[in-house]
Amino acid sequence: GWSREEFLRMTIKDIRPPEDVPRLLANVATVSGGLDEAGTWHHLAKDGRLLEVEIRSHTLHFEGRAAELVLAHDVTRRNEAERTLRDREERLRLALEAANQGLYDLDLRTGQAVVSPEYTRMLGWEPEDFDESNAAWRDRLHPDDREAVYRVYEDYVAGRRPDYRVEFRQRMRDGGWKWILSVGRIQERDASGQPVRLLGTHTDLDAIKAAQAAQAAATQRFERLFQSAPEAISVSELESGRFLQVNDAFCELFGHAREAVLGRTSLALDMWTRAPARDEIVARLRAGETVHDFEGEARRRTGETIDVVFSAERIELDGRECLLLMFRDISQRKRLEAALGASQARLSHLLARAPTVIYTARAQGDFAATYYSPNLPQLLGWEPGRFIEEPSFWLDHIHPDDRPGVHEALERLATDD
Repeated sequence: GWSREEFLRMTIKDIRPPEDVPRLLANVATVSGGLDEAGTWHHLAKDGRLLEVEIRSHTLHFEGRAAELVLAHDVTRRNEAERTLRDREERLRLALEAANQGLYDLDLRTGQAVVSPEYTRMLGWEPEDFDESNAAWRDRLHPDDREAVYRVYEDYVAGRRPDYRVEFRQRMRDGGWKWILSVGRIQERDASGQPVRLLGTHTDLDAIKAAQAAQAAATQRFERLFQSAPEAISVSELESGRFLQVNDAFCELFGHAREAVLGRTSLALDMWTRAPARDEIVARLRAGETVHDFEGEARRRTGETIDVVFSAERIELDGRECLLLMFRDISQRKRLEAALGASQARLSHLLARAPTVIYTARAQGDFAATYYSPNLPQLLGWEPGRFIEEPSFWLDHIHPDDRPGVHEALERLATDD
């Protein structure tokens, strides 16, 4: 940006930033003659910009004086581009490393490949010890994967499939196997349209495959427990109510075949004697309440009504919010409770009208009463509670002449085998 006249009035120090001057003077002092490759320096432009220049100089005599012919080549843009490229390469390297990915660039004409350090280290090799080629890659494929995987590769290169994305196992340096996802795209073709360059990535799938195996094992264990559980269990979508899973006990309890249940709702199957029952369960769960051991009525496929006790939980299954319901048939227990209640009512009716008081008492010690039949007030005028609360009350109300004999009879009864 300087004019020739301005430049000729300046010294070389005037176009260097102050921090470069000591280095400049040291360089000038070492120049002895001939060609000098001085390297990259900073020059100040007239507008204050700092330029990067490559300096070459050669000593000579000019108008009778020792001088230097200096060639200054502006490399500012080139160096900025190189720094930008290095930054991008570093970001790419960090991204590939974070994603467990390696980069490959395959020459389809020669079969040779250039790969990133992450590619080689994924297989247990250091970059300086590893040479990649299409043949070497194929040789490292697991025998069970080789034919199918290479067919995918050939079909893509030949244009018989739109994309190249395939999973396979590769032999590592230590002889083990690693799951890899390979994704690639043709980046260059020759004048006749034939592909000559394939660029792609390898992604380490070991952690994903291990997680998938663990999930599959957990799912298998859940399925075994789910199907073998003695209680009827169902899993349905929380919103729609459609059944996703039911176990064998569910099918047996309600009389429905599994295929007739899945995809339908309990309302469509007419399983509840009260239509809003499921909605009430969901509302309680959403309100943060627990639904545990609640009793209700349900309807079997035949129309028979059964008594059930059920518990419910909100769960997540395959990314969907679901309702887990567990049923237990308590119809027999209800029938027994009803029969016991009826028997108790009949007994109470008979005891209330019997001409004799029936009681139970402790077999030792003070022989305190623990029960009196309800006809006690009618026969003796006392309430049963008075006798039970005061253990000696009944003995105190036996005639004094009879009391020893009664006590002796009770002791004899207690020790009688």
